[in-house]
Amino acid sequence: VPFVKVKASSGAMGGNYSHEFHFLSDIGEDRLFVCPKCHVGVSADKVESERENQPCDQCSAPLKEERGVEVAHAFSLGTVYSDPLKASFMDSDGKNKALVMNCFGIGVTRLLAASLEVLSTQSQLRWPLAIAPFKVAVVTPEKGSHEEEVGLPLSLHLIRCLSSLAVLAGDVLLDDRDSWTIGKGLKDLDHMGVPFVVVAGKRSAESVPLFELHDVYQGSVTEVTQSELLYLFQHGKFREKIGDHL
Repeated sequence: VPFVKVKASSGAMGGNYSHEFHFLSDIGEDRLFVCPKCHVGVSADKVESERENQPCDQCSAPLKEERGVEVAHAFSLGTVYSDPLKASFMDSDGKNKALVMNCFGIGVTRLLAASLEVLSTQSQLRWPLAIAPFKVAVVTPEKGSHEEEVGLPLSLHLIRCLSSLAVLAGDVLLDDRDSWTIGKGLKDLDHMGVPFVVVAGKRSAESVPLFELHDVYQGSVTEVTQSELLYLFQHGKFREKIGDHL
């Protein structure tokens, strides 16, 4: 998930300076002035005047006003706390010096919520690949459908093959709700946030069976053979398809 680092006020924590880390989103409560080139900027709380279109401190590109969701904060505390606590160390010359302190905080639950807010759409839940509940789901045909006779054994064999890949260990879901149509199953998986969904559809009955690979990140459907599908995941080619969603 893309983030930006902005200069911020140290506030009650004190110290020399601090940086906040934000996911850019229209729902963000913080106003930021961000360089679109360097991806750094400053919080509006840190400056006394508007900075939009003012030059970036690093590259001179014009700053752009954005909204952000803060997910982490780093503080350079200096000796604000070590001086009154008399927390010191002895340097190489045998002299006592105050400890120079820094701290970093990350909001785990806020990070989850912000990730979904930045990546998801109105109809689909989209997790970053690293924290998706499953990377791949295989949907079996509806019971009594034309695809069941051929598609069901193919689906079960495919899920065994996918589950044997180290890159997908523990990350393959078998959706065997056979009372549901494939369309209903796909819609429900959209709400779970599974990045890739494989379906044994009508063309699974051909002499060379073809599976439908639904790529949630790209919003695309590709017909592939089992060997092509296994190659895609075994060699990590699926990572090339999802870019910033990693």
